[in-house]
Order: sequence, then structure tokens, then C-alpha cells
Amino acid sequence: MVPNSMNVHPELLAASAALAASQSQRVSAAHSAASQRVDAALPGWVGNSRAALTAAAQRWADLSTGLNLRIYQHSEALRVTGLTFAAADAEHAGSLTPVTPREAR
Repeated sequence: MVPNSMNVHPELLAASAALAASQSQRVSAAHSAASQRVDAALPGWVGNSRAALTAAAQRWADLSTGLNLRIYQHSEALRVTGLTFAAADAEHAGSLTPVTPREAR
């Protein structure tokens, strides 16, 4: 076994990217629904309680947005890495074609 070797499967990176993107969409939808429920409940709250709930809801929304952005960025990194590796692999394979014996082609 070659030390420091790496096995990359672009199709697995693509599948992981799609899964992470799907998860990002589900998280966004769930947090949006929760935000709508909080907004719908606000008229029933008054005074300091309403202000506290409003402030908490804003903190939750900000946190949710940040976390969801990280999930999305991760999915994009997986997707781009898979595409970049596949392109580099194709380029390197093409540069090796001239040195491949004819019977092996």
C-alpha cells in the first residue's frame, strides 16, 4: 500500500452533495414553518413576554440561517470537489494515452 494515498469516488461525492443539499432544503423548510408558527402566536403575547419571544425568534432565525448556510456550503464543496477531481482525472488520463501501448487501448 502506498503511504499517503487517497481513493476518491466522484460519484460518491456527488451523492453526498445531493444529500447535503436536500438536507439543507428540509432544514430551511422546517425552520420556516417554525418561524411562521411563532409569528402566528405573537398576537397572543403582550408586553415583555412578547418582546422576549420576538427577540428569541430573531436569534433562532439568525442561527438557523447561519447553520443552513453552512450545510449548503458543505454540499457545494462536495459537488465542486467531485467535479474538479473528475476533470483532473480525465485530463491526466488523456495525457497518459500517448504512452499506452496500442494493444492496451
